[in-house]
Order: sequence, then C-alpha cells, then structure tokens
Amino acid sequence: MRREFIAVVFRTSEGAFAIEFPDLIGCVASAATYSSCPDVAARALTAYLAAIEGEGYAVPKPSSLESVMTNPRNLEGVPIAVLAAVRV
Repeated sequence: MRREFIAVVFRTSEGAFAIEFPDLIGCVASAATYSSCPDVAARALTAYLAAIEGEGYAVPKPSSLESVMTNPRNLEGVPIAVLAAVRV
C-alpha cells in the first residue's frame, strides 16, 4: 500500500533546505537545492518507515494538507507531498 505524507520544506539561514514531516517526529532531512527536496524527502521517509515497521510499530495515518498547514510554523515553509510504500 502507498501512503502520501506531507513534508514541509524550510530555507535555512545557510541557504540549504530543511525537510520535516510533521506527522513523523524525528523524520527530517536536508537538501542542498530545492529541486532535490522531493528525492531527499522520499529517501528519508522510506528509511524512517522501514525503521518503525522493523521495530513493530504501526505507521501513523497521514494528516491532510489542510491539517498540517494549520500549524503557524508550517506556514513559513512550502508543503510537498511524498509517497511511500508501507506494510499493512
């Protein structure tokens, strides 16, 4: 099964890009360019989900874009949708 998670991309003070998944505490990544953010985010998401599944934890249900963007901090970033395969 594939699930779509929302990541939020922020520009750092050093000019790079920080990627955070609000639904997945600790699932973060960084990218040198904005154009590389989707690929970097997908790799981070895949690794994170494999790790929690490997430990026997359930993958949380993804929040909607609207829900993620109700957090004022997330309004400072750009949301991107990232797909990942998950076991059910």
